[in-house]
Amino acid sequence: RRENWTDALVIRHVERFLFKDVSSWGQWYEQRGVVVEDMYTDGAPADDQWPHGIAEMNVLVQLGDAVHVRVMQIPKRPGSGCFDVRLHANGSFECLLAPNCPQPLQTCANYSLGFVTLLPVVRRSARLLASFFGADWFRLDFFLGHPSRGWRVNEVSYPSHHTYPPDVLRQWVDAYAHERMVEVDGECAAGHMLAAIGVESEIFNTMCFL
Repeated sequence: RRENWTDALVIRHVERFLFKDVSSWGQWYEQRGVVVEDMYTDGAPADDQWPHGIAEMNVLVQLGDAVHVRVMQIPKRPGSGCFDVRLHANGSFECLLAPNCPQPLQTCANYSLGFVTLLPVVRRSARLLASFFGADWFRLDFFLGHPSRGWRVNEVSYPSHHTYPPDVLRQWVDAYAHERMVEVDGECAAGHMLAAIGVESEIFNTMCFL
């Protein structure tokens, strides 16, 4: 209502996602449904707004471990704040320079939602999803910081358009080069996931759940 969204405009916007093969940033995807919710930031006190807590986290999960986070201001606008964080195996983290982020190191240093309390939750969720999907590389995006809404998953996706440190990519490639990884057919992974939620593969492939 605040932005004059009519039912017709909402339907038109949703259909753009449901019937689109490729995103504007080059990601191939298909959507089987859309959840329409209030904006995550609605109702949050000013003290909980950026950069004091509320943000979207894009967590790169590699070989079962969370290794990198892009933290972004929401709602997103031109010039919105953001920064990158490298997560290390020993539990420490470091702020990184981030493309297209204004003053990322300063913003990271001033971000008041402590990563010390956040990281254990992120790592547990990353391991759980990696184990369930059998995924070697994926991105877990979620909203965090609202005093009453907790954290809300935005999406889990396989590719990512963010720029990552070279050592992150080397570790991923090395896992295949030294035969630590086992390649399986995509239908095998999808069948495992669908079986867990009680959906037959043939039904999923031929029906649209709207």
